[in-house]
Amino acid sequence: PSLFTENSAELPDCWPGSPRQSMATTPGLCPSPCRSINFQPSSDFLLTLVHTLQTEKAQLNARLNSMRVDRDRLEAENESLRSANLEKDKKLLQLLSGPLGETSALPNAGGGGGGGGGVA
Repeated sequence: PSLFTENSAELPDCWPGSPRQSMATTPGLCPSPCRSINFQPSSDFLLTLVHTLQTEKAQLNARLNSMRVDRDRLEAENESLRSANLEKDKKLLQLLSGPLGETSALPNAGGGGGGGGGVA
């Protein structure tokens, strides 16, 4: 929550967040120009403002750090997936680049010895 929305009744008409800001900046609606307002904020108001801004800054900094950690994790995961994809592509290329008719490169295929898979 921002100080400007919570305590808007305490702000002069020309400050952002003031409920009367639109009236103050529209010619003819403000009895006196906002430039002529002599607003002297109290020290309590200024301390509250500084505290609010510091709190918001800390929250934004924490969100930024969290996003950086997520980004770094996702970049590492992405690199790992790219590497695995490249390995699979290399294996597929090896399987598909064998000479025509040669089935020994294919899994569970081809010739010879062992397993008795034929019809008798």
